[in-house]
Amino acid sequence: MPKWEHSMLIGNKIQFLGAGLFEDKGDRHLSEVGAWDQIREEAWELVSVIVDPKSQEVVHYFKRPFEKRA
Repeated sequence: MPKWEHSMLIGNKIQFLGAGLFEDKGDRHLSEVGAWDQIREEAWELVSVIVDPKSQEVVHYFKRPFEKRA
């Protein structure tokens, strides 16, 4: 059964959901274009898009197959 890792993009901030479970990953703050470039380069697949009811920001959720990275 495949394992997945998940992240979300809010504006220009990439957050790794469940960080620390598989790798020591910190959230990244990039320009909005840089954030989208990073998502594309790392082969994340868009799963869902919602509007946060509190902040009214658009939140993009992504997944990709988990691979142990060196």
